[in-house]
Amino acid sequence: MSKKTKQINGKDCLCSISSRVWVSEDGKTVAPNDYGKAGSALPVMTDTDGPYVVPRFGEKVRIADAVCDAWNDMYPGDGPKKMTYRDGDVTNAHADNLKWEQDLTPYTQNTGFMTPVSWMGQSFNVYKSGKVKFKGVEQQVQDHYHDKATDLDRFVYKPFVKPGSLQIAVDDLMAAAGYVSGDPTGMWAPKVVHKDHDMMNFNSDNLEWGEFAAPEYQDYKEDMIDICRAKSDIANPGKVVPEEWFKGPYCPKEYFNWRASGKYGGGKKGKP
Repeated sequence: MSKKTKQINGKDCLCSISSRVWVSEDGKTVAPNDYGKAGSALPVMTDTDGPYVVPRFGEKVRIADAVCDAWNDMYPGDGPKKMTYRDGDVTNAHADNLKWEQDLTPYTQNTGFMTPVSWMGQSFNVYKSGKVKFKGVEQQVQDHYHDKATDLDRFVYKPFVKPGSLQIAVDDLMAAAGYVSGDPTGMWAPKVVHKDHDMMNFNSDNLEWGEFAAPEYQDYKEDMIDICRAKSDIANPGKVVPEEWFKGPYCPKEYFNWRASGKYGGGKKGKP
């Protein structure tokens, strides 16, 4: 295999881009991926949907998704993909038991006022206006967090809410609720675009699906990076901020589809 491998606890591991972890072929060794470096092996846990790990922010990463992403070739056709188990056993996360198939579930934009969304094992009420409530409390949308390792404020192009230890991009919650216009089904790498290039405007009317490689999304991404850099200059005066913080998101066509928004939270969209 031509992909770069890392030895973790004596096991060859490959990187799952979408899950941000290094994982062995049998799924029994998993470590977080931090800009290409591997952290310590994570404890593997199991629930009714199979084995998983929690690498950061309380995010539940399905090991089968990570293994299939890292070790198996994608379905060759166009459009969204889904991971399936050859033997139907969700506890068997070995690459040989997993395969990618075309996901033909149709997408229909949600026009309702409010939609419940299950994400990372928690329940949220997501509103068409872009408002998010957790346990009845409206969540404040944040565009940065304090990075303890560098003692700097880091700004992000996907603002988030932070209930407890979770950090969840509002774009992802709006996508999971179906509040993004357009049809991502035939796209290789659909991404959420804010029509007015205001990253804090999450009103459903302002959100649309855009192909990652298309000029519309690339222009939006570059504007968001410029905005984050400007905010960082103000918040971190006279300090050296890592340039890697302003790199564009890496999303080759084979690593993302719009249904990825549900596959780690136990929601129906991510289950095979």
